[in-house]
Amino acid sequence: MNIDLTNKTALVTGGNTGIGRAIALALGRAGADVAITYFSNADEETVNNIRAMGRKSTAFQLNATDSAAV
Repeated sequence: MNIDLTNKTALVTGGNTGIGRAIALALGRAGADVAITYFSNADEETVNNIRAMGRKSTAFQLNATDSAAV
């Protein structure tokens, strides 16, 4: 399947590890700029990989289970 997300922006919670990381990278490969959140372990590897694809990417520390923080 070929999905074109050029000129779209995606937000992936938990995007720096595991399934979230795989989703963030797939969205970047599909053309999206990707913002990711992480709970406790800041890791710029995912952001750097997405940027290497020519996309914009940034990471934010966030506890997605805390509605006040969101």
